[in-house]
Amino acid sequence: WDGDSLNDDSFTSLIAPFLHQDRSRRAIAFSRVAGNLPGFSDSLNGCPCRDQLCVVRIGEISVASAKAELRQLGMAVGFLDSAALGWLALRLSGSHRTLAVGGGSATARMAGACLQLQRLGMHAVHWTVLNVSRQTATKRESPDELFDVALELQDAQRALDQPDKVGR
Repeated sequence: WDGDSLNDDSFTSLIAPFLHQDRSRRAIAFSRVAGNLPGFSDSLNGCPCRDQLCVVRIGEISVASAKAELRQLGMAVGFLDSAALGWLALRLSGSHRTLAVGGGSATARMAGACLQLQRLGMHAVHWTVLNVSRQTATKRESPDELFDVALELQDAQRALDQPDKVGR
């Protein structure tokens, strides 16, 4: 995940129960070197499945590279900061499947970047989106925009999977 602290009011509240179900499961958190390491570490120390967690510390050069890649894929500048770490988690893990527990505009933009990669014939990522809303400090956030992009990704993948029927 993208380095959010474990918190009962966040999607991260699902990590410990997920790990607890199967001791062979692992979770990887990607955290910025320049981020709030003490607060993040404190949240992990309270996790009963701490031995199943791995933290990958990401330097600012890597974050800048992720932002540049996202910008090339059409992401608006205003979303780069909030999407860069999640993008690195997707790219560095080589994941082909992503589970989004809700998600706002930045997450939808990240899925849109995946769509752009897929259209370029590169790394395809299947998104599963759970319909979970949340209240942020400023507004109610729902995954409606993310649902739309996830459907576009599905359609694009179906088009790639079907043989070309032109000329038959």
